[in-house]
Amino acid sequence: AQAATTSIPIVALTSYPLELRLVANLARPGGNLSGVSIFTAELNVKRLALLREVMPAARTIAVLRDPAAAPDEQTRTLDEASQELRVALYFVDAGRPDEIASALRRAREAGSEAVNVLASPMFNGVAGALAAAATAAGLPTICQWREMTEAGCVMSYGPSYRDTLRAVAKQLDRVLRGVRVSDLPVEQPTNFELIVNLQAAKALGLAIPPTLLARADEVIE
Repeated sequence: AQAATTSIPIVALTSYPLELRLVANLARPGGNLSGVSIFTAELNVKRLALLREVMPAARTIAVLRDPAAAPDEQTRTLDEASQELRVALYFVDAGRPDEIASALRRAREAGSEAVNVLASPMFNGVAGALAAAATAAGLPTICQWREMTEAGCVMSYGPSYRDTLRAVAKQLDRVLRGVRVSDLPVEQPTNFELIVNLQAAKALGLAIPPTLLARADEVIE
């Protein structure tokens, strides 16, 4: 969108706005784009640590990526974190919904014991099918959005999807009321929620530690 116009205001839900040079800085974007940035790299690492907490004996954790939504920064950050957590990562890509099940089977065959699902609009849109494919492959999942856990993933950690979209809508409202998008700070979420689906965990024979359940914002039973 930004390549198509330098004058029409763009309000976006995005990741890596600085690294991708979408804005000059978060406080004053300076161009024709602003919106909400969702801490993608940091949340990917946090979710990996949560999987490690649930499965401390796991030696290999798969990372499911959508190539259209996973820049190199995600891979580098996770690689660094995996060394500190002493766990090997196995990256698998799925660019279409019909590639998800085979990607998860490959991960399982390669020795993966769980899967960190990176943020992707496509994954979010087929959350139920993704969760079913992961269960069939015997892989506990952690995702970004609550809605994906409600659809059958084992856990999620991240900002509220609805609150994030509301923040985007409020920024769009300000632009329509005359605020210059170049002066509109990029917002970042401040509240994050841990959701656990005990039904999904039990289907995989996975025991969630009581200490983690006590920290969860919601437990689906």
